[in-house]
Amino acid sequence: VLEKLFPEHIFLKIDQIEPKTTKISSNLFNLEIIHSFLGENREIVDEVLHTFLQDTESNLKRLSRALKTMDYKELNDTCHKMLPMFRQLSATAALPDLEYLETVRPDMHTSEELKKRVENLKKEAMDLVAALRDHLAKSPSYTG
Repeated sequence: VLEKLFPEHIFLKIDQIEPKTTKISSNLFNLEIIHSFLGENREIVDEVLHTFLQDTESNLKRLSRALKTMDYKELNDTCHKMLPMFRQLSATAALPDLEYLETVRPDMHTSEELKKRVENLKKEAMDLVAALRDHLAKSPSYTG
């Protein structure tokens, strides 16, 4: 019906229109879940990612302190806090260590094994941080 009223406009069938969805990912993260919650507003997504970067830096310091003092509650609590966002970013490389450390108890390992887990988690988290910083640097809303 509208074609008759507006013949100068081209009407496309639904299957001819490409979706506007931005699927940004790397081998270290995927923003698809974040976009499903926040939509396509790049500025809001970037703001969430900046907050994640700040929180991750703080949480990695907490993990280092907890490892030094063998504070299992702090290890558990910090990893519990970190897990949701790592899952939402599909940061699969860090998930096994986060999940293990979220519930770790003194009787589950040697101190050397615990140290390896924490160090591996820190490495994976820093790789993710670097990839996200690179992603954010290419953003139109990047301010330096």
